[in-house]
Amino acid sequence: MKKIIGGTHVQVQLVVCDKIKIEEKRHILGKVINSITIPVFPYIVKFSVLIKISNIPTDQDVLTEFKVVNGLGQQISSPSNYVHRNYRDSKHIPGVDQNFDFTLLVECEENIFLECFINGNKKSYYPINISLC
Repeated sequence: MKKIIGGTHVQVQLVVCDKIKIEEKRHILGKVINSITIPVFPYIVKFSVLIKISNIPTDQDVLTEFKVVNGLGQQISSPSNYVHRNYRDSKHIPGVDQNFDFTLLVECEENIFLECFINGNKKSYYPINISLC
């Protein structure tokens, strides 16, 4: 087996943006989000997430699950589940890139966390601060 930089375990990277679109088979990212300022509570926020999964087994699907939790670890949205598989050719490290749109009701100022699980194991998270203007 050829040595892969970063190891042979599944790796996940997340980037949250105000919007993501696809042009010519490439993801075009909008403004990267670390915080969202809103005028009033409760409020509906929308954002997009780019997930990059690397080192996927070439002969298996992986179950990807997203959860949004608050600082106490309490879920503030219903989990989202997806099945991913390798779509890259043999010249590339096996993996997949995909974007998702999220709509979320927020009710207070806090840090929230978008958590990503692969086959039940937490692989990455992305913090977003929610505050009033």
